[in-house]
Amino acid sequence: LIDRIGPTYSTCVMIGSVLAGATLHWGVGLTVREAVYRAIALLIVCSPCALVIATPVAYLSAIATAARRGVLIKGGAYLEVMSKARTVVFDKTGTLTTGRVKLVEIIAAEGFSEAEVLQFAGALEESSSHPLAGAVMDRLTQEGYSPYLVDKLENIPGEGISGEVKGRQVWVGKLSAAMQRIAENQQPDFSVHLNRMETSGAAISALVVDGSPSILVFEDRLREVAADTIHELRAAGVTQVHMLTGDHEVAATRVAETLGLDGFRAGLLPEEKMAATRELRKELGVIVMVGDGVNDAPALADADVGVAIGSIGADVALEAADIVLLNDNIEATAWVFELAHRTSRVVRQNLAIAISVIVLMGVFALSGEIPLPVAVIGHEGSTVLVAINALRLLRS
Repeated sequence: LIDRIGPTYSTCVMIGSVLAGATLHWGVGLTVREAVYRAIALLIVCSPCALVIATPVAYLSAIATAARRGVLIKGGAYLEVMSKARTVVFDKTGTLTTGRVKLVEIIAAEGFSEAEVLQFAGALEESSSHPLAGAVMDRLTQEGYSPYLVDKLENIPGEGISGEVKGRQVWVGKLSAAMQRIAENQQPDFSVHLNRMETSGAAISALVVDGSPSILVFEDRLREVAADTIHELRAAGVTQVHMLTGDHEVAATRVAETLGLDGFRAGLLPEEKMAATRELRKELGVIVMVGDGVNDAPALADADVGVAIGSIGADVALEAADIVLLNDNIEATAWVFELAHRTSRVVRQNLAIAISVIVLMGVFALSGEIPLPVAVIGHEGSTVLVAINALRLLRS
């Protein structure tokens, strides 16, 4: 608002001062000297220095404070929007959970050993930044195997990765996208294993080699600070906390119930996450999205404010986000909310100070009760005062 009205206000002050001088001379009957003197005093005290600087100095102080706390804020406008938000949407894997996933079980397809399944999966996952891919590579290292070489690698966002390995067509990815790649005669057995594993709530991926499916079972624990973070967000004024995840319903339900979330949606592709944020915005107003992965990037970019976790986040997520938590600590999200509210209060205080000084001293300037030196001191003093008030944010 201040950015928009600043130039117009400056023009109005200059024109208004000229009109005031003319009115005081020809309308009230003051001498030219006295009318000009009062018009100049009015021009000085009504100049918008304090009014215009009231906002940016506060947000610059807040951004500097956040940087010292390991939070990169790409513009003051995002803090302003965040102060109005009452809804936060989290990704699950790597955000509410640790992202340090372990591959705990391999159900190999008939004719394959666990080692072969690992090597096929590693061939595709070696270049991926997804937490599940990291778990596969860790297991390979622990067991002393090397991944096979891959040709024609293709990343299919929201579904998985495909490629040609040892002359065979291989795919690894989400269960929802696996069935269409499995040979019909193997689908019944796969479904039996799948139903058993899904009821456990574990994170599961499928590996399909020439139509033969294997199952990879992962374990991903909730962050120890996840529950405290949500409690602190509610204390900071957040009324709705939701979760969007590509994982299956059972795993998502367990996390949502444990953390006391207000809602969640599971089994989402990247574009479906973005669509979900738009639906939540229509329903709940301003949305803050917190995520870390490639699949979160569309939702991070589309949310009113996107917050990415920097230490483990994918490059595309960091680029799409408006705020980046440089350390792996989602609890900083609640702190940023508090900082946004404090900054908003300081801005309102600064505007009140600036407007009060302008109105009060403007009246005295028109009545001729303020000498020019006092007008200058009052004008510059109010500018210094709002700057000092904003600099208090550096102690946050």
